[in-house]
Amino acid sequence: MKLDKKITDLPLTKSNPASLKSLFGSADMLPMWVADMDFAIAEPIQKALTDRVNGSGFAYEYKPDSFFKAQKSWYRTRNNIEINKEDVLYSPSITSSLAIILDELTERPDGVIIQPPVFMEFKDVLRKVRRKILKNPLVLSDEGHYEIDFSDLEQKAKQENAKVLIFCNPHNPVGRVWSNEEIGKLVKICKENDILLISDEIHKDIVLFGNSFTSLLNYKEEYQNIIVLSSEAKSFNLCSISD
Repeated sequence: MKLDKKITDLPLTKSNPASLKSLFGSADMLPMWVADMDFAIAEPIQKALTDRVNGSGFAYEYKPDSFFKAQKSWYRTRNNIEINKEDVLYSPSITSSLAIILDELTERPDGVIIQPPVFMEFKDVLRKVRRKILKNPLVLSDEGHYEIDFSDLEQKAKQENAKVLIFCNPHNPVGRVWSNEEIGKLVKICKENDILLISDEIHKDIVLFGNSFTSLLNYKEEYQNIIVLSSEAKSFNLCSISD
């Protein structure tokens, strides 16, 4: 992989002193961004984008069959999962998908469980759609990694207004790649309490140190009330392009 030598010349949030000061209180730092990496986009992707721009118009487009075929092949080869076209819906972003799901399938008094410390925009979406935030905080173990507090999760799931759990898999920002055992427990709790399980799997391909990623799609036969949110934006450093 090649470093992006033009990165400091681009109008990026992570290189904008005003943005850094607003987010972190100081511009004197080296932001270790995950969403937009310091690596150049793969050459085949650069070429495809260049070919699309050169001599072409920008009218309304549809997603060709090749788009879904590429996704289907990626899931099959990376995760041994067969996805069906009729089960896939597209939206501008993960957070847009989350807002639409909550707006369509829940009501304003309903509670949504999140597992902080977690992606800050989960709370932003919940506030904007006016759903109650139920926190099931992760616990830092003696070994120095975060774990799910299943006892607390069971209590939160049993609350009368609890309707949804937003699961970050792998987790952002703590970096946990959840084990099959952990996911199995979580699915069991959601099933027993009729909780809609929304799994944000946008970081599914960024898995290191011998860990193995398991998609919640593997649990659809066991529990139908699961929605998986995914994107290729993080995997291929295309975060400024719609998911």
